[in-house]
Amino acid sequence: MPDKLTPAAIAQMSTSLAQNNARAIEVQALRYIDIPKATRTRYRACLISGYEQYYADADNAPMPKFRGMLRIAAVLADNVFAQKAICINRGEATVAIGLGRRRRGPVGKIVLAILDRFGSEEVNKRKQEFVAKLDQMLDVAFGEKVSDMLEICGLATDPRKQGKGYGKALVQFINAVSDAQGRAVYAVTSDAQGFYESLGYTLASEDFIGAGNPTRNGPPVAIRVDADTAPGSVVRQRFALTINYLDNVHCHKAWTIDHGSSILTLGFPENREGPFLPIVAPLLKAFDTEELKKRKKEWVDATNMLLRETLGDAVKDMIEVQGLATAPEKQGRGYATALMRFVNALVLLSRLSPKADAQERSVYLFTTDAYGFYETVGYTVLQEAVIGVDNPKWNGDPIHIRIGDSQTTRSHVPDVVPLRYVEIFRAARCTQDAVADLASNHYLRDADTAPCSVARQRLSLTIHYLDSVYCRKAWAVDHGSSIVTLGFPGNKEGPFRPIVAPFLGAFVTEELKRRRREWANATKALLNDTLGDSAKDMIEVQGLVTAPEKQGRGYGTVLMRFVNALADAQNRGVYIFTTGAHGFYQSVGYSILQEAVVGVDNPRWNGDPVHIKIEAKSAYVNRKT
Repeated sequence: MPDKLTPAAIAQMSTSLAQNNARAIEVQALRYIDIPKATRTRYRACLISGYEQYYADADNAPMPKFRGMLRIAAVLADNVFAQKAICINRGEATVAIGLGRRRRGPVGKIVLAILDRFGSEEVNKRKQEFVAKLDQMLDVAFGEKVSDMLEICGLATDPRKQGKGYGKALVQFINAVSDAQGRAVYAVTSDAQGFYESLGYTLASEDFIGAGNPTRNGPPVAIRVDADTAPGSVVRQRFALTINYLDNVHCHKAWTIDHGSSILTLGFPENREGPFLPIVAPLLKAFDTEELKKRKKEWVDATNMLLRETLGDAVKDMIEVQGLATAPEKQGRGYATALMRFVNALVLLSRLSPKADAQERSVYLFTTDAYGFYETVGYTVLQEAVIGVDNPKWNGDPIHIRIGDSQTTRSHVPDVVPLRYVEIFRAARCTQDAVADLASNHYLRDADTAPCSVARQRLSLTIHYLDSVYCRKAWAVDHGSSIVTLGFPGNKEGPFRPIVAPFLGAFVTEELKRRRREWANATKALLNDTLGDSAKDMIEVQGLVTAPEKQGRGYGTVLMRFVNALADAQNRGVYIFTTGAHGFYQSVGYSILQEAVVGVDNPRWNGDPVHIKIEAKSAYVNRKT
């Protein structure tokens, strides 16, 4: 990349950026004919600049707007002459690239010298204060290195055109120039630090002017120097991708169409790492800023959470689509669709393998904005997470990360069948194991100080399932490994509980009675406050459990989808009381309506307060509202 930004060099760089990003905005060389429009743009943008307002506050000479625009036009003329100015849409956004410290061009020297004569002594004093302070800050931050650094000079976007990504596009173009030249970049700003930090810049120095000025009534004006002192971000990204593909080829987990125009990479359960990235990774990480490390961690935490809440342990036996990319100029030819169909076929063929150890596998992937495409090839969004919400250094929209899996390659869906009497004892044992760590179980069992509490709980669960089977309101998967029990409108009680209840009641302590009443009152209040009389016509999920050793296989999801289908067939809503697992219920179409807290003022309870949530099927809630 040459030092001067000729129209040909700018066009070449802009084309290169467009090839890497289909949404790239075209960057053009600023021309003399564009100066009037660019002048208006920069003048409007300067009206809200901190230190420009600091100057204007002391400018009592006539025709301030004319002089301000003439000053800007002279600077732009020098930038065009020196071939270091670029713009978007012929001046709707503009910036110049400086090398080292700021210097005036030939037009600026003449015009600005004349204009300075019209300025008041106070304005000139404030400008000198700014220049002196900035030189001091640059010396402290960079020393002699500043002479070899690029400066982002006069970045401005017409306020009426802001929000379209013009400023970001111009800074990214300058970053590409700095990468090509191997130089660091800095920018001077008073109030746009967040914008620069969102693009990977860090605060190198900060100071204030106007603090000790008796003629200044406003607050001190901040001067901030933001810098990207790790040049070569584009080169480093390209290098990292190259090493990644080296490892993928070495491990036989990358496929392509049209000689690399569209590439698919997969991660297998028995996945092994390639030999190249572990060698290069420490070098690449040395360039990571603290903000980049924070965002990478946020991404990893979000994806791990999605895996835990949707696929659980089953993910260990699944194939991950780690990457799918098609060159922008080759998009629309069906390359990506062909690669995803290849993945689906690969999984189905593995199931037909005659080998005894052949495993049934399914596929999952993460996506941020291509979920519509993945739905066309048989994938369904299971859940999503959002990052970038509370980050003051990120000015863009929150990022939605979605996890999806394939309906066509997913392991066979287990049958949901009515629970049978022969499975009752297994169901009772699975339930006791599954609820052992639930907050609700701890809160109630903590008050059961009578003897044989574990045996009595097992007996109580056995009687519960006896009644549920008798009343035909319990369904199971895998012979009682996962069970759901439902309460229907006009629900009738089974015959077994009334017989055994007196015996079990003899062991109930006063504290346990009090906690059961507290629980019942809390759930009753939630029901009345949220669903009211409509609850009488709804189905209640009274219990959903899966044996710990069978969790992560999608049994709970299958049972809840069965419940949803049953409710839809009867045109009824569904509700459930929960103390956790909201992410799971959200993934199958439920929303939290309200919550209550028990165990707050109980001196005999040493644990945390227990939060009871009432959740309902979202489609039914939306229909009611």
